[in-house]
Order: sequence, then structure tokens, then C-alpha cells
Amino acid sequence: MTGKSANQRQRPRRQFSLAKNKAQGRYWSGAVTRQSNALDLEPGVFTWSDPAKIAGSLKHSAETSARRKGTPYQSAMSMLSLYVFGFRTSRLTNTLNCLAVPPSNQRRQIRCLASAARPAMLIRPMPKASPCAALSHVREEMGLTNLRLMVPFCRRVVEAERVLKVMAQHGLGRGQNGLEIYMMCEIPNNVIQVDAFAAIFDGFSIGSNDLTQLTLGVDRDSEIVAFDFDERDPGMLEMLRLAVAGAKRNGRHVGICGGAPSNYPEIAQFLTGLGIDSISVNPSSLVRTIAVVREAEQSAGVT
Repeated sequence: MTGKSANQRQRPRRQFSLAKNKAQGRYWSGAVTRQSNALDLEPGVFTWSDPAKIAGSLKHSAETSARRKGTPYQSAMSMLSLYVFGFRTSRLTNTLNCLAVPPSNQRRQIRCLASAARPAMLIRPMPKASPCAALSHVREEMGLTNLRLMVPFCRRVVEAERVLKVMAQHGLGRGQNGLEIYMMCEIPNNVIQVDAFAAIFDGFSIGSNDLTQLTLGVDRDSEIVAFDFDERDPGMLEMLRLAVAGAKRNGRHVGICGGAPSNYPEIAQFLTGLGIDSISVNPSSLVRTIAVVREAEQSAGVT
């Protein structure tokens, strides 16, 4: 016995075939974007920067529509979900606040919207030609060849390979005219597969903020779970150790950015003991961190 109720055991499961839907051109999000006419939106509403203005416009459109199928609230939220990935998370949260979504439900709403969009909309955009051209101009035309590039939030090795390939197609090939390309190490998978990432990147910068969030399963911007955001957690310290050790093992430069070394001198001391190559800190904590690092290096016999 599984302990499930009779209703749960008898409930039929709906089966979805992503391949079948793709082959027949029936992606729900694509069809809705092309054909939906449930609301009359104000022109350019999703280009506005004021969350309150966006929310007010959506609310008005939903309340005045005679074609919507659900409640005004449901229609407004459905329309917002179609554009959620064009928002910064903080901007989305502010818009949800203006639509009177209770704080306890905001993170659930964001998670649901993200899950509904998988897998197609969770693929990170490839580098565009114009930023690549600008960076290439800085190096090749302006002669600032000390410029290094950094790829952020790269989830998988195959994704990294695709990004590097596109960059190379636009004049930013790794090793071309001495170009070094680093990667942000801010996802647990970056640490777990550090050897594989080290094979295709020249160095790492540990993003302590995101790495802490993803390691501990918390959100430092959420009033519900932010109290558990702590870079000093033993699991996070082990993540830092593995990241630095992995980079060193592969002869790669490794530094850190984020709030951890600035907020906690003991983490700066810990990282110095690991042999990290560089530490980025806030200006207000620079003098204190220099003293901590110097003391740690002297204790380790580093001159």
C-alpha cells in the first residue's frame, strides 16, 4: 500500500508528448501569442518601466474586456505570464504587488510561470551580434586587448559550448589575439563539473550570492525564506572549497564576487587560506578586507 487515498489512486494522469506537439506545431504559448485577442492592451504596455503603471493598465484592460474567459484577475495574470521572461524578477514582483497578489503567493506565482514555460523559454539567449561586435571593436580597433570576457549563469557544459561557438562566429574566439573568456561559477552544477568547464574557459569568478541561493534553496529577496540565506553555512563553505580547488587543479584563475567576503571577514580569511586569486569587495569594506587578507597570508607564510 502506498498510503494514497482511493481518489488519488484512481485519478487518471494526463500524458503530454512534447515531441508530438512540436512536430504538429501546437506549442500553447506560441498559439496564444499569435491568436489570443482576449484583452485590448495599451500600445507598448510591456515596454514601460513603472510596475504600478503596467499593473493599472492590465487591470483596466481586463475589467473592460467583453471577450475574456475568466475573471479580470485571471486574465491580467495570464497576460502577464506571457511576458514574464522579459522582466527582471524585482520588476515582476513589483507588478504582482500592484496587482494585489499576496506576498506569500508571489514566489509560487513566479515558480509556476517558470515551470509552465519549460523547456523552450528557459534556454538562455545566445549572444547577439551587436554586443559581440562592440566588444571586438574595443579589443581589435581600440587596442584594449587586456579586456577579458565573462559568461554568466551558464547551467550546462553543452550550453557553454554553444555560447562560445556563437561568440567565435562574431569575432570573439577564445585565444584569438590572446582573448581570455571566464565563466561565472554561481550554479552548483558549475562546481560539480568544474573540470569540464575548466576545459573550455580560462578562469572563474565565483558568484557567492546566486551560489548560496541555489545551494541552500532560498531567495534572499523573499521575505518568506530570506532568513536562511547565509554564506557561512557549512555546505556553502564546502562549495567554495570545491570551486577553488577545482580551478587550481586545472590551472585556472579563480576569484569571487558577491557579498560574502564583504559581509563576513571570516569568509575572506577562509578564501585566502584556500589560495583564491582575487576577491571583489564593496568599497566600504575594502580597508577591513585588506587587513584580513594580509593577516591570513602572513599566518600562512605567504609573502
